[in-house]
Amino acid sequence: CSVGAPTSYRSHWQAKPVCIQPTMPEAAPAAEGPIPHPIHIMVTGHRPHKLWGYNDPARDKALVERLKSEINRIRLDGPAIIISGMALGVDMAMAQAAVELQLPLKAFVPCTQQDAKWSQEYKTKYSFYLEYAKRTAGITWVTRGTYAEDPDCMNKRNKAMVDSSDIAIAVYDGQPSGGTYHCVAYLK
Repeated sequence: CSVGAPTSYRSHWQAKPVCIQPTMPEAAPAAEGPIPHPIHIMVTGHRPHKLWGYNDPARDKALVERLKSEINRIRLDGPAIIISGMALGVDMAMAQAAVELQLPLKAFVPCTQQDAKWSQEYKTKYSFYLEYAKRTAGITWVTRGTYAEDPDCMNKRNKAMVDSSDIAIAVYDGQPSGGTYHCVAYLK
């Protein structure tokens, strides 16, 4: 993302998704025109404990559906690459949205053993999304060390995602602390 005077889109929805885009995406070209460059859409957002918890499949599904709607609104039926930081919560919902929309997924993994403390259910989903990313748009390893070896790896991951994206969707509660806050601040 080139940083400039961003515009923002706010929707009145539970965790306030915000699209921050330094430049407006171009309208899809006519069918006989050149194939457009895919728009790179990233997400930043909260972990489940800041949303509604770890066991609410209905809300998880609603989040995926809302992200799919935002992705389709942004890409205007043109090609897109979805960027996810692969964390629990909003990042995993974005990965699921990419799978359901059959769009390429670019996974930005902050460190090795990102999933070390996760339940087996989440580890299985994580492995599936990494494999999907590997087959579609690739995986970027921000650091090859563990979180203990590089405690700033999550912020480095967020900055790498922003620098690789054209537009961002933020599911953010507006509180001035935490990784989502710092990522949104870097977007601006």
